[in-house]
Amino acid sequence: MQTRKNLLSLLLLIVPIAALAAEPILTASTETHSPDERIPAQEIVEAMLQTAQPDDLESLASCTTEQGLTTAQTRSLFSSVALPRLSTTERIHFLRPALQPYCFTFYGAHLFRYWLIAEREQAGAKHYAVLWSGIGDAFEVLPAMSHGQYSIRETNCTATACRTRELRFNGQTYSDAHCTHTAFDKRGKEITRDEPCS
Repeated sequence: MQTRKNLLSLLLLIVPIAALAAEPILTASTETHSPDERIPAQEIVEAMLQTAQPDDLESLASCTTEQGLTTAQTRSLFSSVALPRLSTTERIHFLRPALQPYCFTFYGAHLFRYWLIAEREQAGAKHYAVLWSGIGDAFEVLPAMSHGQYSIRETNCTATACRTRELRFNGQTYSDAHCTHTAFDKRGKEITRDEPCS
């Protein structure tokens, strides 16, 4: 009986580690499309716009005008991917600015903004809310779960190094779980080290 408990404890330790090492469910970067991207439902875009800063809204309105789009067509400036369902009443959508048509509002020199939008069904009605918003060079949704939500990974780079943060959902929001710093040494060898998440 004790051996069985020890094996179960070991298995419970190994499964989360294996899940973290598994392939991401979604990978996105500044200049690369993600598989299954499509124009999002208007409700997904509206959930994000409700949290946007006034200057972003003004800039987005300028893009819409420059592209000859109506307000209802603003969603064509974004792309989304529906992630595998978490339950029968909840689904998460990854939202990002589209690569084409291009609108500068949610891009930087080498980075882009992105959001996880929760779609929840309650009493037969769908409700949408921003679960996470980020900015970086690359973003991944991981198969590991925490408090019923996917874990995520963000990467931000400069000319000389990249910093990667793995985040887990804590029941309220995402918080740092593991951080690394990647740079090249004098011989050009890539060195990745753990670092404090701060």
